[in-house]
Amino acid sequence: MPYEGWSNRETWNIALWLNNTEGDYRYCMELAEKHKTKTALGKALKENYGQVGFGDTPASRMNRVHWSEVAESFLPEH
Repeated sequence: MPYEGWSNRETWNIALWLNNTEGDYRYCMELAEKHKTKTALGKALKENYGQVGFGDTPASRMNRVHWSEVAESFLPEH
């Protein structure tokens, strides 16, 4: 179910935390420099953040996160 313009609440929550926590934001931007597509960056984000709970999203709900959608928020617009 869509939530706040994102595909679901879990995706929105992870994007919110990653974009608003300075250290995580900087790290995600570094990953974006290495992984230029939303698919590649999404995979890297999942590998780095998807194994445990993060922000207000418990580990049991991380499988609902659409990582490529989160990745788009770190990639320059085309």
